[in-house]
Amino acid sequence: MSKDIMMTPDRFSELADAYGGTLERWPSDLQAAARKFCDAEPAFAQACLEEASALDHLLDLDASAPPAPALYEAITASGLRRAYAPPRWAGIAAAVALMFGAGTGWVGSQMNAQPADDVIYANAFSVLSETQPLFEDAS
Repeated sequence: MSKDIMMTPDRFSELADAYGGTLERWPSDLQAAARKFCDAEPAFAQACLEEASALDHLLDLDASAPPAPALYEAITASGLRRAYAPPRWAGIAAAVALMFGAGTGWVGSQMNAQPADDVIYANAFSVLSETQPLFEDAS
C-alpha cells in the first residue's frame, strides 16, 4: 500500500533531524517521497542529510570514552543551577493569609446581618403605618 506523500523542505528537514542522514534508516513509507525530494531539491536535501549525518556520527561515538575536559568545563561553567524551592516560611505565610481572609469575610458577614428580633418588630409595626395613622389630629 503506497501513499503519495507530499514532502516539503520543512518536513524533509524535520525528518532528517529525527531519522538521520541515511535514507535507509527512515521509515519505508517515507523513503520514496524523500528520494523524490532529493531529486527535486538536491542542494537543500544534501545539506540537510550532511548535517544529520554529522549528528549521527557524534551519537555513534564510543560512549565509554570519557568526555573531553573542555566539554566538562563548558558544561559546569554554563551555570547549571539547583531547582528552585520556595522558602520554608512561604507555606506558613500562605496559611496565615488564608485564615485572615476567611476570618475577615466571616466578621464582615456578621456585621451586615440583622438580628431576627429586629425583623419581627419591623414587620409587626409596618402593618400599623399602612392602615391608619396612630394619632389623629383633634382639631
